[in-house]
Amino acid sequence: DSSNETNSTARWSRREGKRHAHFDCFSGAAGDMMLSACLDAVGEDGPALLNHIQHCIEEGLPDLKGQFSLEMRKVLRSEMGSIAANYVTVKSLFNHLPAPVPIGDSAADQ
Repeated sequence: DSSNETNSTARWSRREGKRHAHFDCFSGAAGDMMLSACLDAVGEDGPALLNHIQHCIEEGLPDLKGQFSLEMRKVLRSEMGSIAANYVTVKSLFNHLPAPVPIGDSAADQ
């Protein structure tokens, strides 16, 4: 729904108050884990921010539009007590198979 995308874009484009997050990743950090942590930090607005991120990727890289989706869900880990966190996955249209190589117009490629 384009009206939801427009509202989401307007909401996350505003800079009402500057926020700063410092990551001390002395031994690295996985991108999906960092994204999940940031979405968890914004609380109930996490799903709206995730939709905005997907919208921005699709606008910035139009060749990817419709070829992936970002999904977020809560997970619980009970091995070490009760730990709850967000878990973000990227779902590909190609299900982890290689994407087909685009075939350009031979006249335009010359």
